[in-house]
Amino acid sequence: MATSPSKHHPSKASALDAKIEPPRRSELSGATLSAVTASVLLQMLHSVLRPVVRFCVRRGISIQEFTAAAKELYVEEGRRELAGQGEKANVSRLSALSGLQRRDVMRLLEAEPKEGSTGLLSRVLGYWQLRYRTPSGRPRALKAEEFRQLVQSISQDLNPGTVIKELTRVGAVERTETGFKLLSGAYVPPKRDVGAAFQFVESDGDDLIGAIEENTLGKLETPNLHGRTEFDNIDPKAIPEIRRWLLREGSEFHKRVREYLGQFDLDIRGQEQGKGPAGRTVSLSTFSRVRDTSRRGEV
Repeated sequence: MATSPSKHHPSKASALDAKIEPPRRSELSGATLSAVTASVLLQMLHSVLRPVVRFCVRRGISIQEFTAAAKELYVEEGRRELAGQGEKANVSRLSALSGLQRRDVMRLLEAEPKEGSTGLLSRVLGYWQLRYRTPSGRPRALKAEEFRQLVQSISQDLNPGTVIKELTRVGAVERTETGFKLLSGAYVPPKRDVGAAFQFVESDGDDLIGAIEENTLGKLETPNLHGRTEFDNIDPKAIPEIRRWLLREGSEFHKRVREYLGQFDLDIRGQEQGKGPAGRTVSLSTFSRVRDTSRRGEV
């Protein structure tokens, strides 16, 4: 069975799905917005948390450990939200915003936020492919100074030496006598590098939730892309071939996306900072998964 891109899916509706319908846009306008979303947001929260709880159950993470992590993130994201609004993130403000007791907030404020770097490493590889090319259009090798300039054009906080060490470690870049050669167009952490791999979950999950939130609760003239294709009775013998096809076609698709978006990137176009409107971030993520649904019972 296939499910084509649509506003609402899953492909099979359960009894609960039949009772709960996402609000229509007309219901989310004007004075009724806060009243409608009060109940709808809790429904959304259940949907967002369910795969997280499934992960916790599979991996033996207790509710106590989950709660401790949630408290830490409430403080980190509360600080980020208040800073974005130009407000001071003191203990009282964070306690009111999160519902945490003041002593918990004070304890958690002593911990440094954990920032991931996988997104920046992916940008290094993406910009390399768009900025530095041979006459035939293929990514060319970079001298050490060129690589340093590339990295620092993306973030002054990145150490070029650390970046090249990591990209070499994962097999994306190769050292040569004259500099560095690009071997892979994407940053893919090694299979056993769980921490780095799950940093993608953070950024991908945030963008997915944000895209759905904007599509359903926002006022976009053109909605964010949100589609899913699923067949639930595939011949197991065909799975290896399907996996290879999805990886190959997905890589080619992202290559076309990079080529297209690169035309509008202000850094690539060489526009100086402050000489126009601030740029926007456009992201597109893809992934595939093969699962044996016969092993999981329906609730």
